[in-house]
Amino acid sequence: MYVMYDRKLTTDQVLAALAEHPKAIAALTAGLPRARLHGSPSRGEWSLNDVLAHLRSCSDMWGKYIATIIAEDRPTIRAMNPTTWIKSTNYPELEFAPSLRAFTKQRAGLLAVLRPLPRAGWSRSATVTGAGRPRERTVLDYAQWLANHERSHVRHIVRVVTSPSPQKNHPPARAHDDVENVRLSPGVAPHLDPLPWRSGARKAAIVLTDAGVADRCRRHDSCERGRILARF
Repeated sequence: MYVMYDRKLTTDQVLAALAEHPKAIAALTAGLPRARLHGSPSRGEWSLNDVLAHLRSCSDMWGKYIATIIAEDRPTIRAMNPTTWIKSTNYPELEFAPSLRAFTKQRAGLLAVLRPLPRAGWSRSATVTGAGRPRERTVLDYAQWLANHERSHVRHIVRVVTSPSPQKNHPPARAHDDVENVRLSPGVAPHLDPLPWRSGARKAAIVLTDAGVADRCRRHDSCERGRILARF
């Protein structure tokens, strides 16, 4: 069985997930030293800061499309891959804490737009070009993708924060290039290639798995991270 980023969710589930993910990331990373936030846990793997940079890039793109679809009647949108957009940002170079604050603030703005939407508003659509044949996408399509995609990366963060401290001098990894075509097995994070915004990144692919992480966290009932991560 595969779980795709367009896994069907109700609007209430989407709103709950979009509200929860920044809070979960904040709780998971609270108190971690800079080395844990910015260091790659293992060869070719994302740091926590790389994950956050990627999430911000996706939120920029998909949140922008949502706002456009709501504001305009059946617009035509030329899609840009978040891994292309991130090259025009400084997200990978930012310190983790201010970057997370900016991500959280942006999410509050998106939720302020989505929460008042009537049922029909979630069905508003756009024609999306730039990724093969033109496709019809709705507000709910993009909101579901955002929620499902972020959940996979919260699972990644679970694995990173419960693993040993990162070793030095490991090259980072990068986000998947085509999120519409990536599939996730239960308990498995995406296949990741080297980060495109890093010069000289080694071409490689890894699989991130978080099997058993939540169970280990549950055994530490006094740990706030454990209580939060058990839900992922």
